[in-house]
Amino acid sequence: MLEWTDPPFSAGHWVPDMVATAGATCVLGDAGERSRPLDWDELTESAPEVIVVAPCGYGLPGATDLAVTLQRTGRLPADADLWAVDADAADRSLASSMAKAYVSDAYRKVAGDGIQVHGGIGFTWEHDMHLYFKRAKSSEVTLGDATYHRELVAQALDL
Repeated sequence: MLEWTDPPFSAGHWVPDMVATAGATCVLGDAGERSRPLDWDELTESAPEVIVVAPCGYGLPGATDLAVTLQRTGRLPADADLWAVDADAADRSLASSMAKAYVSDAYRKVAGDGIQVHGGIGFTWEHDMHLYFKRAKSSEVTLGDATYHRELVAQALDL
């Protein structure tokens, strides 16, 4: 995942987590860390199967232009697929709400189950499990819970 192409920048912050949730591995980005500049050798040596050009705020035409320009440099691994991301996709709000509805329930359930698995230690300072549960609950309040996002999806689909 590249957040910029010249110079190349890795994905950072929450993007590697999103890639992992999708079932892939972000070979250059570090979850929870800032994006960082890459050198071309590092990009090539990481042997990515897919390179996703995802410049912040770029619509599909701009992201595609950057991807095509990058491909023409000849610096990419020859066998890697190249994709561009549309930051202005018309259905981005719908897709976000669908993802949030699923992830919100899963996060709360996993955090709650973690408390059960760890028993009493889940609410002590010896283990961080209580922090995950607290974060799951506070995220529902600040970002909307699954029910709220399911309602947004239903409204977007005129259901």
